Amino acid sequence: MEYKIYLLPIFTFILLENYAIADEAFAFCADNEKNWGWLIHNDDYVKVKGVWREMQTNNSTYFYYFIPNEGMDKIIEIQKDCVESFGNDFIYPQAGSKKSNDWFVFAASSYKIIDGYVTEFSKFSPVFYASKG
Repeated sequence: MEYKIYLLPIFTFILLENYAIADEAFAFCADNEKNWGWLIHNDDYVKVKGVWREMQTNNSTYFYYFIPNEGMDKIIEIQKDCVESFGNDFIYPQAGSKKSNDWFVFAASSYKIIDGYVTEFSKFSPVFYASKG
């Protein structure tokens, strides 16, 4: 007898739990070679209030981005802090989650995504087959 276990509901719940419901992101900085560091002020990780959104890149993949409540002004502030903290090569302000090693970008709106690195996710969840017997 063969059983199909579909992980789409579980996978979707985990992603929503980690990103979509959260109203904040941690800021980190990256350079052209994906070297990175958490942005820290006064011994605390820099947190940004806002909303997570999803952008479809084609029929099967998507990535997450974060829109700060303070919009482009906040993104510019973070970018300046990145250069001041890590040097002139660290020009990419990135949105992060401490629950994940994935890469996310900031956005001023759904139409203005800021340059940076993203982790693309697949819309097709893996299907595992288990046989009993």
